[in-house]
This record gives sequence, structure tokens and C-alpha cells, in this order.
Amino acid sequence: MKSYGGPAEDVPMLRERVRLLAEQSAGAAASTFLGALLIGVVLASGPSRWHAVLWIAAYIGPAFLRVTFSRRVLADKVPADAAALRRYLGFALFNGVWTGALPVAFFSGLSAEGRAALTVVSLLALTAGAATFASYRTGYLYVLALALPPLIAYWAQLGGSHAWIVVVTLLVFGALMVRLSGHLAEVFERSVLIRFERERVVEQLRREKEETERAREKAEEASRSKSRFLASASHDLRQPVHALGLFSSVLDASAETPQLRTLAQHIASVSDILKKLLDNLLDISRLDAGVVSVSVQPVSLQALVDGLATEAGRLVSGRPVEIVAQAEDLRVVLDPVHVERCLRNLLDNACKFTQRGRIALHAAREGEDLVFRVSDTGIGIPPDQLDLVFEEFYQVGNKARDQAQGLGLGLSIVARLAALMQGEVRVESLAGHGSTFQLRIPYVAAQRAVPRAQERGGGAPDLHDRRILIVDDEALVRASMRELLTAWGAEVDEADGWRQASAIGEDQAQAWDLCLCDLRLRDGEDGLDTAQRLRVLQPELPVVLITGDTAPARIEQAARTRLPLLHKPVGPAELGKAIRSALAAG
Repeated sequence: MKSYGGPAEDVPMLRERVRLLAEQSAGAAASTFLGALLIGVVLASGPSRWHAVLWIAAYIGPAFLRVTFSRRVLADKVPADAAALRRYLGFALFNGVWTGALPVAFFSGLSAEGRAALTVVSLLALTAGAATFASYRTGYLYVLALALPPLIAYWAQLGGSHAWIVVVTLLVFGALMVRLSGHLAEVFERSVLIRFERERVVEQLRREKEETERAREKAEEASRSKSRFLASASHDLRQPVHALGLFSSVLDASAETPQLRTLAQHIASVSDILKKLLDNLLDISRLDAGVVSVSVQPVSLQALVDGLATEAGRLVSGRPVEIVAQAEDLRVVLDPVHVERCLRNLLDNACKFTQRGRIALHAAREGEDLVFRVSDTGIGIPPDQLDLVFEEFYQVGNKARDQAQGLGLGLSIVARLAALMQGEVRVESLAGHGSTFQLRIPYVAAQRAVPRAQERGGGAPDLHDRRILIVDDEALVRASMRELLTAWGAEVDEADGWRQASAIGEDQAQAWDLCLCDLRLRDGEDGLDTAQRLRVLQPELPVVLITGDTAPARIEQAARTRLPLLHKPVGPAELGKAIRSALAAG
């Protein structure tokens, strides 16, 4: 049952909802006041400076009250009950009204650059609000409903092709945020329910040792339910993120003003953040499905370590952190993709939690093992959490669930990849004194190092005189892919499934050069079956499968077809590469 913060929900869920609102609101204090400052800078360029000062003063007052109230809730000085939730609804109504007042009160006095800048700041605030109100969708929808329509109405009133592009972008943004807020609320409720269930099972195990076997079976079923839910949620989230990424690419390519290009780049940045989070979920699903294999080749240990150290140096740029890399002069046989992924995740963690001091990457042979060590002088890990850091979704020192710190899947992926390579990962740490992670894999010597082949091909493919069929049940996804492929010169046909595709194929004279087919279609239609039927209709038709489905069994099933498989969200570069390969092979 979807409640998303209704008055009839049970007390424990209500308490968790209010406490997460308090954590997010208290943690967002700095960004809230920074946003007010940015708005003030933009409004200062207009003629009504005193009005701008009054607007900011009236905004900062309630914002300060919200932060103060949130800290009182976290300190248990105010009960996390229905009255507190109504208080947050009041804050949401105020934020929505005050943000919506910006275009009404100030846009007419601003320059075109000022209006574009204020629009970008408003969109960034609304995007951040989706995370702040992740546990309370009703509050976020009030903010969105009160803040976005005045902005859309103002740009529509301006008229002109540029203004209408912004209007369409704002409408798409609003639709995506409505959908995303629903998924975030559902993920919150499901995750809380899973945690409640886990705590109940742990307590039962502690009290009743004789029921251990039954409790284990329940935990496994809960894990399977979680996997099914994550696969479904990931699929639904990947659809709009995939469309958002392609739309932003088209907008960036067709933008005629710096303001529109800046707007497109901001949208692309939001899309990239969501894509990285979803890709971690996909990696877990692929490992669970058993479709990830080990592919070894000779490499230079020193070159591998130096490259990773250079990347880490960019992550700590501007901080007093020294990156040290040391490796034996060895030529070894290993899977460079998996090893680099493991070490990159370990280095990313070290960079996130080390604000000053030293991060060291060391690689050497120890007996029959090749050992990589990543050490840092960061915040460290308490002893009672050392056994938990390799679990899915577990994070140290991120109670506010800051999206910049990811989902808590990086170390879980490292552990699984290490096991896949017949190795293991260990950790030694002390809170406040840094951590050392150790990756051990079997040592295999190589006679000589062979540099990895560089990937060839890039940029937009030339699709003039090419006809491409898109089969996807999401109209927004089809529209985004159509716009991109058309910009690349292709003629595009669209279908939501086999029935429409077969009707188009029978009526047209020109054969398709390529089909891009979703894996999960409407009314239970299977994209694999649809692809096979299309190849009966047109033999030797190249097909590229594109899916947001991350269920392990589904990934394994698609891999057995040996058809190219892309996972949404797919960027323009990745899509162009797949199209070139499919056309060349066909």
C-alpha cells in the first residue's frame, strides 16, 4: 500500500519519516543558505534591490526555523510525531510559495542572463528538494506544484523559439521529478520495512536460538524480495534518467545561447549523478547473475598503479592530501578491468573520507599472492563496524545519506570481484586514525607486459540513409532516442511493441538497417521474443537490446542470446559506439 506520509500510517514508520526529514533538513543548512545567497547575487543585478533584500530576509527566517526545529527533533527535544510532520508540511508550503514568487516578482526587471541564471538556481533547488523530502512525497509535491508553474508561465509568456525550448524542458523536468519523488518515497518505505524486519529477526535469533534455521530462511526470502524490488525500481528509474540524458544532449547540441547551453549542462550533471548510482545497482545484479567473467592479460604493475594514483590525485585536488604510489617492477597476468575497478572503488572511498594527510597505494608480490594495499589517514572505521562495511548499502559516517557518497555498494562490489578472481579483500582500521584495505589475488608472472588496446571510434555516428526502428513502451524514451538519432541523420520508426512494429514493417518499402529494442515491453511482452520475431520478418536485422531491467535472472537470459545489451541510462557516446558496432557486424 502506498502511503507516502498519510495520516493513517503506523507510528514507527511515521517516526522514521520525520527523523529522515530532520536529518536531511539539518544537513542541508549550508546549501540552503548558499542557495539564498546565489539568488541574492542574481537579484542584485535587477532594479529592485531592496525588494530582493526583503525576499531573502523573509526566506532565511523560516529556513533558520526549519534547521533549528530539525536539530531539536534529532536531539529528541521535540517528538517525531504527526504534529512534527504537519510542521514540515508548513515549511514545504512556504518554500513552494516563496520560490514560485521569484519569477512573478523579479523576472520582468532582470536581464536575459539573469532570468536564465535564476531559472537554473530554481531547478537546482527543486532537484535538491527531492532528496530532502525523499521520505515525504506530499511535501515535495506541494513545493513542486507551487514553485514550477509560475516559472513555466513566465517563459511561455515571453514566447519565441528559445523560450519554448525552456518551457518544454521545464515540463519534462517537472514530470521526471514527480515520478522520481514517487520512487524515492517508495524506496524509503521499503528500506525502512526491510530494516524493521531485519531488526525483528535479529532480536528473535538472540532470544530463541532454536529457531535459527527458520530465521535464516526468512532472511533469505527478505533478500530475494529486496532484489526483486531493486530490480523493478531500478528499471523504472532508468527509463526517465535515460530519456533525460539524451534530451540534455540534444538540447546542448542545438542550444543557440550560452544560457541554454548552461541549462543543458546542469541537467546533464544531474543525469550523470543518477546514472552512477544506478550503475552500481547494475554491477551488483550482474555479479549476482553470474554473467561477469574474468579476462586476463599481461600488464605492467607499475603502469597500472601510476594511472590509478593520477586519477586519485584529481579527486583530492585543492585539499592538503598527498597521493603516494609504489609498485614492484613486475609484469603480471591479471584482469585489468576488475582489478582497476576494485582499486578505484577503494581509492574513491579513501578520497571521500580523507580531508588532510596521506593516501598510499602499494602493490607487491607476497609469496603466492599479488597484494594491493590502499591506506589513508581519514576518519577510520569503528571496530564494531569492520564486519559490516562489505555489506550492500552500508555506509560509515553518512547518516544523512548524502548522494555524493554513493549508495554504499562500492565495497560490496570489491568483495564480489575479489572472490570472482579467486582472491579476497581485508580491512584494518581504527576510528579517527585511518584505514588500510588489502586486495589479495593469485600471483601469475608474465614474460612481457602488453599495453591494453585503445578503443577506437568516437563521436556521433553518420546515420544518413539509414533507417532505424525503436521498440520501447515508454513514449518519453522513444522521443529522446528519436531526437538524438534524427540529429545524427537517421530516419526513425517507432513502435511500442510487436504489433506496431510488424504493421510498420509490412507497410514500408525500405528495410530497417538496425533495431533498438527494449527488454521489457507493455502488457508482459518480452523484448527478446519481439526481437526474434522481427528477425523473422526481416532476416539478418541487427538488433541492440536496451534495458533498465537489473534482475540477475533477466540479465543472464539476455546474455545467452549473444545480442548486444546496453543498460539504461545510455549516454550518446555509448549508444553511438553500439550502433557503429552493430552496423559494421551486420
